[in-house]
Amino acid sequence: DLLARADPFTSQLTALLKTPEGTQTLRPAQAAMLLEAATNSGLFANGRVGIGKTLVAALAGTMLRAQRPLMLMPGGIKKETHGHVARIARHWQVPATLLMLSYSDVSNMPRKGESLQNLFGGLGPDLIVCDEADKLRNVGPGGSALANQLNDYLVAHPEVRVIAITGSCDVEGLLDYGHLADWCLRDGSPLPRTRKEL
Repeated sequence: DLLARADPFTSQLTALLKTPEGTQTLRPAQAAMLLEAATNSGLFANGRVGIGKTLVAALAGTMLRAQRPLMLMPGGIKKETHGHVARIARHWQVPATLLMLSYSDVSNMPRKGESLQNLFGGLGPDLIVCDEADKLRNVGPGGSALANQLNDYLVAHPEVRVIAITGSCDVEGLLDYGHLADWCLRDGSPLPRTRKEL
């Protein structure tokens, strides 16, 4: 039981990750997700609405000591997410280098094959957090151009860690999210790692 295992560490993680002025406390589910991310150098989390996924996404860079964390989200929640992360930063150690872009921001970048590499002064992100990651289903031939773009970047940069968070990963089956588990967990994924096997 992940929540039971994480519970003893919730107060320690809160003390580690909050700002000196911070008054909020991690929930056990948030502590469990952050511990899993640190243990596996990535995280695939399917959590219901209201479980606290945005805080986990904002703190992932701190927890994984990322230098160039990138948070991706649907364009429809970009403004709301920016405001939410600004409020979170009053209580929690959100990385100062956190870059927040919408999926369409990345899709619309010139030179699509290299757009992620051009971020952070040409160094590219070392952590990619995908909020509402169900928007990235269908990688491969005929799949989402953005999902394929991310996949190409991750194949070229296997050291990059990925966190995928969503409340609805499985719409039509394993092909919707098998590649997400692969991006996040690599050899630790419980699913086959090739589209053919999936």
